Amino acid sequence: MNGSRTTGSPPDDRADASSTAEEQPDERARLERISAEAARARAGSGRLVLIRGGTGTGRSTLLETVVRRESWHGMRVLRARCSREESGTAYAAVAQLLDAELPAAARSVARARPAPGRRRAHRIRAARQGRDSLHGTGLPARLWRLLRSYAARGPVLLAVDDAHLADASSRRWLTQAARMLDQLPVLLVMTERVSYDIDPSPSGMARALPPALVTVCATGPLRPAEVADTVRARFGDATPRGWADECFRATGGNPLLLHALLADLAEVTGPAGPAGPSRPAADAPGGHDAPGGHDAPAGDTSRGPLPGAPCDAPVFPERCADLYPGNFTAAVAWWLECAGPATGTAARTLAELENAGTPELLTPVTGADPDRTAGWAGWAVRQGLLVRDEPGAPPRYPHPLLRDAVLAGWPRERRQAVRRDVAEILYRRGDSAEAVVRHLLSAPAVGADWAANALLEAASNAVREHRPHEAGNFLRRALDEPLTRERRGEVLTELGCLEFNAGRPVGVRHLTEALPLRHHGSGRLRTTVALGTALAGAGDVPAALETLRALGEEHADQPGTARVTQAAGALLAAYDGASWLQVVAGLRHVAAHSPARLDQAERAMLVRYEATAGLVSADEAVARLCSVANVPVDPALSPYVLATVAAVLQWADRNEEADQILGRGLAGHSPSLLHPSLQSMANTRADAAVARGRYEELLADRDAWDISEHGPHGSTNVRAQAMLALIATNRIARAERLSLSITASGSRDSWEWNRFLYARGVLRATLDDHSGALADFMECGRRQSARDVLSPVVTPWRSAAAECLRRMGSTAAAVALAEEEHRLAVVWGTPRTIGRALRVLGTVTGGRRGLKLSRQAVELLRTAPAGACVGPELLAALISLGGRLQAAGDRGKARTVLREAVARAQELHEPRMLELAERALSESGARAVGARRSGADALTESELRIAALAAEGRTNAEIAELLHLARRTVETHLTSAYRKLGIQRRSGLPGALGVPKSFGAPIGKPATEAPG
Repeated sequence: MNGSRTTGSPPDDRADASSTAEEQPDERARLERISAEAARARAGSGRLVLIRGGTGTGRSTLLETVVRRESWHGMRVLRARCSREESGTAYAAVAQLLDAELPAAARSVARARPAPGRRRAHRIRAARQGRDSLHGTGLPARLWRLLRSYAARGPVLLAVDDAHLADASSRRWLTQAARMLDQLPVLLVMTERVSYDIDPSPSGMARALPPALVTVCATGPLRPAEVADTVRARFGDATPRGWADECFRATGGNPLLLHALLADLAEVTGPAGPAGPSRPAADAPGGHDAPGGHDAPAGDTSRGPLPGAPCDAPVFPERCADLYPGNFTAAVAWWLECAGPATGTAARTLAELENAGTPELLTPVTGADPDRTAGWAGWAVRQGLLVRDEPGAPPRYPHPLLRDAVLAGWPRERRQAVRRDVAEILYRRGDSAEAVVRHLLSAPAVGADWAANALLEAASNAVREHRPHEAGNFLRRALDEPLTRERRGEVLTELGCLEFNAGRPVGVRHLTEALPLRHHGSGRLRTTVALGTALAGAGDVPAALETLRALGEEHADQPGTARVTQAAGALLAAYDGASWLQVVAGLRHVAAHSPARLDQAERAMLVRYEATAGLVSADEAVARLCSVANVPVDPALSPYVLATVAAVLQWADRNEEADQILGRGLAGHSPSLLHPSLQSMANTRADAAVARGRYEELLADRDAWDISEHGPHGSTNVRAQAMLALIATNRIARAERLSLSITASGSRDSWEWNRFLYARGVLRATLDDHSGALADFMECGRRQSARDVLSPVVTPWRSAAAECLRRMGSTAAAVALAEEEHRLAVVWGTPRTIGRALRVLGTVTGGRRGLKLSRQAVELLRTAPAGACVGPELLAALISLGGRLQAAGDRGKARTVLREAVARAQELHEPRMLELAERALSESGARAVGARRSGADALTESELRIAALAAEGRTNAEIAELLHLARRTVETHLTSAYRKLGIQRRSGLPGALGVPKSFGAPIGKPATEAPG
C-alpha cells in the first residue's frame, strides 16, 4: 500500500527478472548514482531519476532495489505501476501514485468514446475540468497539493514503473511536477521502456525537460562474462563448458530472457543439474508439431555433448518443445508484446523467413516502412537479439532456440501466409519455379494462376531431371489450385503415371478420374492409353482392352485414333496369354485374306510373333521389318512400330541399329509417361544391357527397378533383368531381396512373370538349389509355350533346365531339352543363341561329342560379328570347354582356354564369370592368376565412351542427353571409371585416357566436376 515504509509488494510476473546474487559493476554504479540523488532529496532538493532501457533489461529490478534501500533510509514510498488497461483514464497513474480518489467527471471524460465530430468538444471540457496547470483549483492542482502534504511530513520517494504506459494526463502532470521538485524533499524515480519499434512510440519523459532536471540511468543487456557468471551462479561447478555461450546467444544477454531460460533448464535437467541425465527430446511436449520444430528433428542428438561436458550431459536445446515448463517462451512472448504489434509481426516474420532461407524479404513481406524496419533490425543487432554474418547481410537470430521461441504461439495460418507471400514475391521477380514451390508446399491453396503455373513448371523440371517423388508432390499440391477442366485432367494424368511407376495403386484411380475431364482428341487419347497401360500392368488386361476399345468406337470417324487404340491394345494384350493369342489370330487371318488392311504396326507385330514362335530366322525377320520401315509411317503409329522393330533387332543381335531405334523412340517423351510402346522400349533396353554384359548401365538406373518405400517399382521384366545383372556382378544377397519383393507384388498372368521365373531359376541355380531352379525353368517353359513363345531368343529356359537336370543326374532328359533348344536356335540363326545351345548341349552330352560341341560353340562365338556382343556367352563357352578338356585329361589346353576366359572376364568386367574361370583354372593345377587389369584397358565399353565424352569437356547432363541415358547412370559410370583409372578429379581424365590436352575441359567449364 502506498505510503508504507516497507519494501512494498513484490513485483508481479511481468516485471523484469531479478539480478544475479552478486551485483554487477554497472548495476552498482547506477545504484550509487541514484543513492546520491536520494540523499539530495532527503536534504530538501528533489529530482527526477529516469531509468530507461529495453524490455527485460532490469528496469523494474533496479527500481525495486531503490525502493528497498530508500525505504530503509526513512523515505516514504508512494508507487504506481502503469498499464495499457488504464492508459485511457485521465490521471489514473497519478491517482494510483498518490492514493487519491479521482472525481467521477475525470474518469468519465477519458473512458467515454465520443463520436468523431464531438471529440474536440470533449477535449475542451476535459481541459477545463482538469485544469492542466498545477496552480489553481483544478484536479492537477489538488493532486499537487496532496503531494506537498506528503512531503511536509517527511522525504518521499515516488516510484513509477512503466511510465511509458501512463495516460497522457498523468505524463503531463509528472513532467510539470519534475520542474518543481527541487524545492521539495521528493525523489521521483520512473522507469521507461526505450526501444526502436517499427511503430513509433510517444516521446520520452526526458525530452520535455531540461537535462539539468533529469538524471538518466540506462539499463541494457548483460555482457558475455556477466552471462557466464549468472549461469555458473545457477548451476555451480556442474555447468558444462559451452553452456554460457549458448545461453548468451539464445538470449542476447537480456536478463529477463536469461533468467527464464535458466529456470527452464533447471527443470529439464532435473535435480542432478546439467550434468545429470536429460529427458530425450523425443519425449518433450510438442514434438514435430511444435512451432519451428522442423528446424531440429525430435530426438536429434547430432550435435553431441558440449566440449568439456560429461558424457551424459544433456544437449543444449534448440527447440522450445524441449523446455519445460515454458518460462523462456513466455518471456519471449512478453518481450514481443511490449514491442507492439508491428514489431512483433516483423520479429516473427523474420523467424519464419529465416526458416525459409529468405530473411532478405522481411520488408516486402511485412509491408512496413523500410526505414523503420531497417532501424529496428539495426537496434536489435546492437542489443544482441539479432546478428549479421557480415556488414549489409540480412539479420538473423543468433540461436535456433530464440528463433523457435519467437515463433511459438504464432498461429499456423500466419506462418503459412508468410510462406505464401514469399512464394508470390519470388515468382513476380522471376526466381526459379523450384524456389517458389518450396514455399508453396508449406502454404494452403493460394487460389491464383501464378501458383498453379509455378507448381506445374517445377513438376515438369523434376520429371525431366529424374526426381519423380518431388514431381508427384508438386502435382498433388497443384490440384489444390484453380485449374481448368482440361488442365486438371492433364495434371491427374501426369500424377497417375508417376504414382503407377512408383508402385502406388492410387495411380490407376487418378488416371480414371482424369479421363472424363479430357475432351480434346490428343489429350483424351494420351490419358486413355496411360490408363490402359496401368490397368494391364496391374493385371486387369480385359479392363485395359475395353478402355481402349471404347475410345476407338467413340472416335470411329477418326481412323488415326482407331488405329492407335488397336496398336496399343495389341501390345497390352501380351500381358494376358489368351488375349494375346486372340489378337494374333485376328492379325494372321487378316494377313491371309486382306493383307492391305494391315497397317505398319500390325505387320511389325506379326513379324514379332513369328520370331518368338520359331517360324522365321533373324535375317528374314529383319528383312521384313525393313520393308515395313521403308513405307512412310503414320506419326501416331510410329512409337508402336519403333518398339516392335527395336525388340526384334535386339534379338537378332543388331545392337547398334537397335540403339538408334531406341534413341529415336524414347527421345522427346516424358520419362513418366505410361505408354505401351515406351514400356516395350524400356524393356528392350534392359534386355539388351544384360545380353551385352552392360550390367552397371542397367543397375545405375535404380528408379527403374529398385525397391522403394512402397515396394518394388518399374516393370517386372526390368526387375527380372536387374536380378540377372546383380547375379552376374556377384551381388547375390541383393538379388535375393529383389526376388522376394517381386514375388510379393508381381502379377502372375503377365509375360513379364515368365521372365521373372527364368531369372529366379538362375538365382536358385547359383545358390545350388537345382530342384527349385528346375521348377522355375519348367514353369517358365510351360507358360511360354502356352503363348506360342517357343524360340530361345526370349528366354532360353530349355538350356537352363538341361543344366539343372544334368546336375541332378537326369542326363537323357537334359539332352532332349538341349537338342530341342539347338534346333530352334538354328532356325533363328544368330551366333549368340546357337553358341549358347551348343555349349549346353556339349555339357550335358559329355564325352568326345560333348567336347566337339563345346569347341564348335567357342569357334562360332569367337568369329561372331563385332556388333553381336557375344562376350558373356563366349566367356561361358570358354569355361565349359576348359572343363571338358580337363575331364578329357588335356590339362595343358584346358589351362590355355581358362586363362583366356580369365583375361576376357577381366576385360568385360564380369565378376561372377571371372570367379568361375579362376576357380576352374585353379582346379586345373595352374598357378594363381596375376593381378587384374587396371587403367583404360579395364574400362567397359560404356565407361570408356562416357569417360571420353567427359574428357572432351562435356557435362554430365550433356552426356546423358547425347547418349539418351539417365544422369545418374552417367554419374555411376564415371565413378567406376575414376576408380579403375586411379584418378579423383575430372581434370585427370584426358591424361588417363591418352586424350590430347586440347580436348580437355574448355575455358569456363569446371574441370573438377565430380561424378555426382
